[in-house]
Amino acid sequence: ENVFHMRIIIIPSSFLVKIIICIIESQVCFKCNVDASWSKDAIQSGVGLILRDASGMVRWIGAKAYPSLTSSLEAEAVALVWARNCVSSLGFKEVSFESDSKSLIQAIKDHSSWPG
Repeated sequence: ENVFHMRIIIIPSSFLVKIIICIIESQVCFKCNVDASWSKDAIQSGVGLILRDASGMVRWIGAKAYPSLTSSLEAEAVALVWARNCVSSLGFKEVSFESDSKSLIQAIKDHSSWPG
């Protein structure tokens, strides 16, 4: 199973939240694992996060249900944005986000595929 490590810096703009990816070269104080569950036949999708400190101790766990997501990629993207908002609202500043969604990582890296 491939795991992609990323450091995400969020730059708010009036129309879009831009996500800039930096490959992690050094240890970050906190790591947030993010995942989503999606099925075309399900009424809801689920997203979740686990936030750990540098020693591996769990600092926060969260989960949320979302209705009407259209694809697994959308569910993974919603999970990442939701996790970022959660850890930010909890006051964590320097966080490494980790996802096993190769499609999400590729979509973030390839800006030419973004709409408008």
